[in-house]
Amino acid sequence: MLDKIKHPMLKYILNQNYNEKDLPVFIIPKQPRDDFWNHNNDTFRELLYMWSENNLCSLKEEDTKHVWYNAIGDILLYDRPTLEWIQKDSNLTVHKILFGNPLPPKQLINISSSWIFWGRHPHTLEQLREHKLD
Repeated sequence: MLDKIKHPMLKYILNQNYNEKDLPVFIIPKQPRDDFWNHNNDTFRELLYMWSENNLCSLKEEDTKHVWYNAIGDILLYDRPTLEWIQKDSNLTVHKILFGNPLPPKQLINISSSWIFWGRHPHTLEQLREHKLD
């Protein structure tokens, strides 16, 4: 189907005719941390590591509080279960926010959207898919 609609992600999935510099860039916070911003790197972050291992994206670990697409300050990929983390980040500057769990707050509706949801342990789900029972 991706081939039929000539989806741009197809070249990454098939590892054909792409330049590594053209891969989507995700920035992920360095972990572990000894503060409120600590994360186990499971759920969506685990999925990003899997994408990176399969050359579907470029993943950078930086000193940031959130997961970003393109660059810090561009598109925030909010992967927390509640709005508590965004409410505690008083210095947040962002172009767009995609919320994976909570609904976008009304005061951010012009720059935000609901997003996808992901499994708790994507690597385990992938292993089960590869070794499904016949």
